[in-house]
Amino acid sequence: MHRSSSAVARAALLFLLPACAEPVAVPDSAPNLAPKMSKYVQEESQPLADSTRVLAIYPSGVGQNLRQTFRPTRNQTLGFIWLPVACAPGVSLVVAVRDSVGTVLTTSSTAGLSGNVGEFRLLQLFNAPGSTGVRLMRDQQYSFELTSQALPGNPETTCGIASGPRGDSYPRGRGFFSDPINGPAFFPLPNGAPTDQEDLPFRTLSR
Repeated sequence: MHRSSSAVARAALLFLLPACAEPVAVPDSAPNLAPKMSKYVQEESQPLADSTRVLAIYPSGVGQNLRQTFRPTRNQTLGFIWLPVACAPGVSLVVAVRDSVGTVLTTSSTAGLSGNVGEFRLLQLFNAPGSTGVRLMRDQQYSFELTSQALPGNPETTCGIASGPRGDSYPRGRGFFSDPINGPAFFPLPNGAPTDQEDLPFRTLSR
């Protein structure tokens, strides 16, 4: 029997929590996108973040990892994602986008995310020169998966993300967690019961 996520998902995190306890909505625009990126528009979204409930993110195979499924409403090229995340010093957040059978379509690593959990950060999901993102098809299931990556010898290994609101806040997908204690399987947030339905805060940007 797998452990409840209440035992594995919330942890003492080595970064700052915001003083404000009110849910925070992701911004409605992306003012820090470069002009050449102006063709990217907001797509799938679960915009509310509860910074009073923080989910820990660990390296793969070491501790909790998180996953959110989503279904695009149109054919598109996914380039960016907004997440209310923060990481301990020297720790990067790794975002992998997978298709419905689990194949990794793109992986990106972002450093320098220290600060407040609950503050939405704009993360680029493509790295190759000339790339504009990863192609997604309408009404197909995809997911983004969150793990952390620490510098060698770094005693701090965690990132964190604010929880979404309780209940089914994003009807086109579902949030999941995994932990080595439970084996490689992912279980629904918040505690793995079949009736649970909880989603991570996020917003995708595509062209």
